[in-house]
Amino acid sequence: GPSKIITFSEGACIDEQFTIEGKYFTGVSEIITNIEGTSSTINTFTIVDDNTIVFDMPSLTQPGTITLSKISGQNGNADDASTTSTEEVKIGPSSAQLVIVGNNNVCNSSGGVDGNTSPTATEIRVDVQGGSGLYTIQYSNGVDNQTISNYTSGTSFIVDPPASGDNTYSLISVTDLDPELTTCSAPDLGSNIIIRQFEISVVEAGGNNDAEYAFGVVDLCLAEENSVDLGSSAS
Repeated sequence: GPSKIITFSEGACIDEQFTIEGKYFTGVSEIITNIEGTSSTINTFTIVDDNTIVFDMPSLTQPGTITLSKISGQNGNADDASTTSTEEVKIGPSSAQLVIVGNNNVCNSSGGVDGNTSPTATEIRVDVQGGSGLYTIQYSNGVDNQTISNYTSGTSFIVDPPASGDNTYSLISVTDLDPELTTCSAPDLGSNIIIRQFEISVVEAGGNNDAEYAFGVVDLCLAEENSVDLGSSAS
């Protein structure tokens, strides 16, 4: 006959042990989680005894109700039988990835002449798979660790690289803010991204050099793709 689900934790973290307690678990062939028609099937689990099932929560498992199925011809079952929980399980984030939204090359904010408009910062975002949708993000810019609270996956934010040359940005942790999932951090934090900062060079462009207004000079930064024809500046 069908199993009877009595209790399980309301929150589950990826790659951590999850326990279902109830009755008549002997013969369970598969476990299915389902939310609004989107489901995940869990085939690797341990029936500890007739009252307990344990398994490590797989990555990308859907949250929602839990169905225990007994399939005819498997595990000694003569007939198909299933039972679905009335409660739902929440599941923490599976993975996260830093993404460069703007330029991956920027210019140093110091140097150059007054009125310089070279890009000195850029935008990045964090794409999170799974979880409640609201997180605390910790990342490193290669020099300092930064924290963003109440972060929504995919939201862009501005970063200003701390040093000239290659600045390596990496995720330290992505933790769920749902009260049932606060111990859950994404186990897969993706790959690093690199934002390169170039120095701004001041180049003599010909003409009369004015100390106050910087006539006769031009800023050059390799982060910019615009070209400057210095030949046309001579007088």
